[in-house]
Parts: sequence; structure tokens; C-alpha cells
Amino acid sequence: MSKYADHLPLERQARIMRREGLMIDSQTLWDQLATVAAVLRPTYETLGQYVLQAPIVGADETWWRLMERPVAKRWWVWSVTREDAVVYRILEHRSQDAAREVLAGFTGIVMADGYGAYDALVRAGPGRGITLAHCWAHVRRKFIEAEAHYPEPCRLVLDLIGQLYAIEREAPSLSAMGGENEVMRGELLGPSAARRTLSLDRRRDSEVGLGPADAARGQPGESDRLSARAVDGADALSRRPAHSAR
Repeated sequence: MSKYADHLPLERQARIMRREGLMIDSQTLWDQLATVAAVLRPTYETLGQYVLQAPIVGADETWWRLMERPVAKRWWVWSVTREDAVVYRILEHRSQDAAREVLAGFTGIVMADGYGAYDALVRAGPGRGITLAHCWAHVRRKFIEAEAHYPEPCRLVLDLIGQLYAIEREAPSLSAMGGENEVMRGELLGPSAARRTLSLDRRRDSEVGLGPADAARGQPGESDRLSARAVDGADALSRRPAHSAR
């Protein structure tokens, strides 16, 4: 509990226990964790399979310091999230190969933040059944950052993005309405909504420079990624649950 709920290193826990009169070595605590990990591995693997069976998942990654002597290394925690579950993998790299390993066996919609490894993965295997959907929350954040310098065009874009979120709040969850929900989202949140929002920054290029424009068009095909339609009609708006890795 102290290690995972309070992030208390085992060596520090051992010193606390010694002050309380319990003589124990941190290696003993590590051995206990290794035993628990072995017992829980089948559950972990089953959880991973369950997450990858979802039609839509969120993917994210954040760095993880591996305290290996003599020099600490930077590894990466990858998370894959569905509506009611999340699974983590700690890998040495943040590469296309790592993304392929994390998403091995998955077919469906991957909602991500625009990081190039996911795009490269899709380009490298167009027939593997993955559609990439980028995150509107990240686009919105960039326009907020640029708003102080370009208030009028950024406010117009933010208002349009707000309309997308307002529609999303009205749309029931995927499991609630099935086909009816697909029709509703298709009419209100179709690909044209994303393109309509992104078109504003294109018209304002001459006025605002490259800041807000690049924020929305971080890479070729960004409009398509942002308007990617998910299974059962869900659209790629926010992917905040995936940020549990952070």
C-alpha cells in the first residue's frame, strides 16, 4: 500500500519499520512484491486482452525513470484505456515498434494525442485494421496558448470547438442507444464539423501567422484524424481518460 498508494520507496519503508522495531531488509520487501507480481500476472494479461477487445481505445505514453546504477535511464510507461479499464506497459522505447507491441492484436479506433509513433504505425500497416483519431482537447489547448497573441481568430475556433463538445454532451453513451446513437452523432458531429472548425484557421493564416494554424494542423491529414469516425458513430473529441498514465 505504501509503495503504490503513497509512492514510498521500499528502502525508505524499511528504515521506517526499523525505527518501529521491525528489522527487515528492503530486499525482503522486493521479494514479496515479486511473488505478488507472479500471482497477479494472469490477471494482468487477461486485463490487457479485455482492453484490446474494445472497439475504441485511448493510447498515451509518459516517461519513467529507471533507477539503474550507475546511471538512471529514461524508459516509458504506455497506457491503453477503454471505458472501464486501463492497462500499462513499461518499455525501453517510445518508438513505432513500442506502439506496435502495446497495440498488438488490436483492431478499431485508437484515440491519441498526435504523437508520430501512432501515425507511423498506421502508415506502416494500413491493412491491420487500426484507424487513428486525434484528440480535440490537445487542439483546443494550443489555441488557448495562442489566444493572448491572436485573440479574435482563436476565440472563433474555441467557440466552434465548444459547440462540438456541447453536442457530445447531448449524445448518450455508445452502449445506451446503439444504432440510434450512431445516426445522432453522424448528423451532428460528422466529419464536416471537424473540417469546418479547422477551415477557420486556414482562412486566417495571413492574419495570425503560423501559430494557431500549426496548432490545429500539427501534421498532414490532421483534419481527417480529428474527424475520424469511431465504431458505432463515436467521434474523436477528448481522450482524457488515457492521461491516467500521467
